[in-house]
Amino acid sequence: MRLDRLLGDPLGAMLHLERWCNDGSPSGLSFGAYQVAVKHRPREGDPDFSVATYTVPWDRTELSLAAPSPEVAAAVLGDRGPLLAVHPDNPVTPPWPAGTALRAVPTASSRTVVALEPGPLLHVKLHYPGLLGRVPRELDAHRVRASVRMSSALEEIRELLPDSCAYLAETVGLVARVDGSDLGVIYREMAPRHSANGPRGAALVPFFALFSTDLYAPDDPPLLVQLLARGAPESSLRALLDLILESYAALVFGQGLVPEDHAQNLLLQLDRDGRPLRIVRRDLLDWYADLEIRRRRGLPTDFTRALEVAHDAERAHGGRSYAFDFRLGDYILDPILDCAARYLAIDRDAATEWIRHRIHTLAAHHDIELKDYFQPYDQTYRYKRSLRIWQNGRPLFHLAGPPTYR
Repeated sequence: MRLDRLLGDPLGAMLHLERWCNDGSPSGLSFGAYQVAVKHRPREGDPDFSVATYTVPWDRTELSLAAPSPEVAAAVLGDRGPLLAVHPDNPVTPPWPAGTALRAVPTASSRTVVALEPGPLLHVKLHYPGLLGRVPRELDAHRVRASVRMSSALEEIRELLPDSCAYLAETVGLVARVDGSDLGVIYREMAPRHSANGPRGAALVPFFALFSTDLYAPDDPPLLVQLLARGAPESSLRALLDLILESYAALVFGQGLVPEDHAQNLLLQLDRDGRPLRIVRRDLLDWYADLEIRRRRGLPTDFTRALEVAHDAERAHGGRSYAFDFRLGDYILDPILDCAARYLAIDRDAATEWIRHRIHTLAAHHDIELKDYFQPYDQTYRYKRSLRIWQNGRPLFHLAGPPTYR
């Protein structure tokens, strides 16, 4: 895709990039292949499809809210009850009155769709009955509560975040019991939330689309190359990396909120002239609250997903390393540097050293010493390369090689 097309039609471009400019996950498990019905897949699927909705009586639902916009509240929270959207692959038919079906298109995650009609424009994260990739995708009460609670925590500290940092708020979650099982949905707003004083942005680009090939325009250079080549490539690269690292540090070291920063969950927001403006994070389900950091900052600790060094040091240190070394490092920083080195002859080793110095500086700004924060400091934690990444309620972290970016 060409940058001028992206700037001319941001929504259409984003929907295209989600489906057709994505080389896939390093895990090798992408796009819901062999699991999602063909017509509902991002790649082979129809241009759009219908998602059924049902009006659930208020006394039959568990509702979670995190400052929804008036438009979203009006669309989702009706007088007779909230609206439950159900993925068309789901074999369950809820026993409540049918509402207006959503005209939806899939994002790269398959079970999260963009609802185009009726308004407002929304991401809708749907319960999916089984595995997508290597993770169960059911939306039960625990998962819905965790997502909306994290959105609420971000809303509480939004004005404290730097201009480089924004998120897509998950403002309404509901769960109903159908045939003895939880059936949930999360409504995610599409306008990034950031500090009120921060500059307004324009187009959003999923990070995987920055360094992937557009299947409909395979001769176009990657979007990352087009962005960096508009100025001095090396300084442009460092400015982009600084957006990533500054926003990460503000959340993790400053607020004790640990995101899952892979190339699907991170979006780059551009200004109207096509300059990188800020990092926008989406999909809050797998974020953790780092309770040691939050206690140090005097912040609330009432989270269902938490890292607690005092009670489970191995899991907490595993989670910290997994978030930075594995997710951010392998899924974001590695492909960015690989792309910049391949197309623009940028020195990868020099860029890596710059990242190391910068993340130490940012940690120190938040009174964090990385050699205490990561333990053991000379090794990293990663998930095992297997379909199952959880065992007995614990992630299958294992100690791996030395760190690259710290």
